[in-house]
Amino acid sequence: MKNPILIPPDPIDAKGLSIISLAAKRHWNYPEEWIQAWLPELHISADYIRENQLLKAVSDGQALGFCAVEKYEGYFEIAHLWVLPAFIGKGIGKRLLAESIAAYVPDGSAIRVVADPYAEAFYARQGFVTQDQLESFPPGRFLPVMWRQLAKKNL
Repeated sequence: MKNPILIPPDPIDAKGLSIISLAAKRHWNYPEEWIQAWLPELHISADYIRENQLLKAVSDGQALGFCAVEKYEGYFEIAHLWVLPAFIGKGIGKRLLAESIAAYVPDGSAIRVVADPYAEAFYARQGFVTQDQLESFPPGRFLPVMWRQLAKKNL
């Protein structure tokens, strides 16, 4: 694998990005009934790509992962950060996160992520702090709600 380039995806990439998110979620060996319940959250549409800020990692013509940033009143959210299982642990997720924040989140902004429990330690290493939890599916399963405040840079 060559060092991936990070580029914004085109709306025609929607199906490929959905495949990546589904494969990455399945990597954690969740029961298939849970995966099926989560399909709407894992689906990436062409409209979603047009309406939000995304970067995808590409090497040798293959998309390896992607990150999506959504803007809300008063904060930004990392809504998706997925890497194909064969490339997890190779620094692609860390790079996608860092470069997405640099490209799409202004200095001084708050960033939220509602993380998969398996990803909480990853986000903590990237400076996010767990401040709350959100009940998910199935009932009794909770997701960490993590925040990071970007510093304001003096010019």
